[in-house]
Amino acid sequence: MSTDKSPVGRKQNDALTKRIFAATCNALALNGYAGTNLAQIVKTANTSKQAIYRRWPNGKPELSLETLRFFFSRVTYVPAGTTGYQQELETSFHALEQALLSTPLGPALITCLGEPDLRPSCQLLLAEQRTFFRQIYLYWGQTQTMETQINYHFANVLQRLIMGDFAAKPHQHS
Repeated sequence: MSTDKSPVGRKQNDALTKRIFAATCNALALNGYAGTNLAQIVKTANTSKQAIYRRWPNGKPELSLETLRFFFSRVTYVPAGTTGYQQELETSFHALEQALLSTPLGPALITCLGEPDLRPSCQLLLAEQRTFFRQIYLYWGQTQTMETQINYHFANVLQRLIMGDFAAKPHQHS
């Protein structure tokens, strides 16, 4: 994923972009969407509002969604056909569960899902995650109950997330 939205010829600082994503995810998880503001993110990421608006011209809504997208892209799913049907599913579901229940990604996702303007994009992000699991089911020819099983696992993790059933308090992104 390229985060380079700067004018031609100007290279963005990837470390700063990652700091902004971490600050945004942590702020969303701790304060909710309505309670998060760019001033907090700017201070935590040690940057400026100009740096944020240069990358995300639409401000907080765009930054919030890009932050979720960034951290979802860090979930390590096992590619279909590499270790065996059951192990691929278990390892991949565990990776998703860990990302949502043990990091600020889960609470940040829930708060953004609660925002009517962000909900469709958040639902699309979740649908993209489901695609990884579909690939495993399809590769191994296990399509008969595929959607039911994926729904069950996603519902289980999301319910635990909503109910606050964390293994431990989610640690902050750094």
